[in-house]
This record gives sequence, structure tokens and C-alpha cells, in this order.
Amino acid sequence: MRKTEIKKVRKGELVQIVNSKGEAQKKVWEQKGYCRTNKKYELQNIEDINDWKYVKGNKIVSLSD
Repeated sequence: MRKTEIKKVRKGELVQIVNSKGEAQKKVWEQKGYCRTNKKYELQNIEDINDWKYVKGNKIVSLSD
């Protein structure tokens, strides 16, 4: 798995959030786009469509295969 910033990930790609220890979390998220109101990127959990997360552009994520 390749680690990169969320702002470099294309819309629709699957990612896992990397914690402060450098380990990828278990939940897989789909990058849905950029929210201009919150000035953050929108992530949606692929297993639960009601689970959304907003993260800053410099957040490190791991691309899922």
C-alpha cells in the first residue's frame, strides 16, 4: 500500500487513514470530493453509507488495493 496526502488522491479512490504511528486503520473510505464550506475533503465509509469523515488536505492516507 502506498501512502500519500489526501489532496493527491482522486475522487472515487479507496483509502485507509494512517494513524500517528504510521499504521493504516481497518476502515476503508472512499474519497468523495472537497467541501468548500468546511475546507476539508469528504470521505465516506464503504461499509456504512451514513458514516462520513472530513479531513484536512495534508492528512496522510494509505491507498487500498
